[in-house]
Amino acid sequence: MAYRIIGEDKKEYGPVQLDEVREWIREGRANASTQICRDGKGEWKAASEFPELAEELGLIKPEESPAPPPPNLLPIAVFLNLCCCPPLGLVATIFAAFALAKYSAGDWAGSTEAVAKAWQWCWYSIALGIPFQILLAYWQINQMGGLPLEGLP
Repeated sequence: MAYRIIGEDKKEYGPVQLDEVREWIREGRANASTQICRDGKGEWKAASEFPELAEELGLIKPEESPAPPPPNLLPIAVFLNLCCCPPLGLVATIFAAFALAKYSAGDWAGSTEAVAKAWQWCWYSIALGIPFQILLAYWQINQMGGLPLEGLP
């Protein structure tokens, strides 16, 4: 794709390829406020509005990488929902799903917050679910007449 540039002398230069525009930025012949037009578009914009020039303009650093994804708590939360304490596990599942959705939307802070809440509800599910399951097993054993302990030393 070809680009046209309006220089500091108010003259139009181009059409030139993207690599040459990048070279002009590195040489200091163009900057973030330089007006640029893509051929065929007819719309003049500042160079800072072109994402393909962001690295040369210093708007992003080449070593920057997107934030890593949050821990995926969805399998743990679903397991707790099914096997431990369904009401609290369901809340953990919802927050785990929110965390993944917010990360996909680019909301890293919201995703981190949702992961923290999902962990919190996972722990609540474990803390209340395990004693509940033990009491439930005890009650069921008593309903069947207790454990057959005859014949044990």
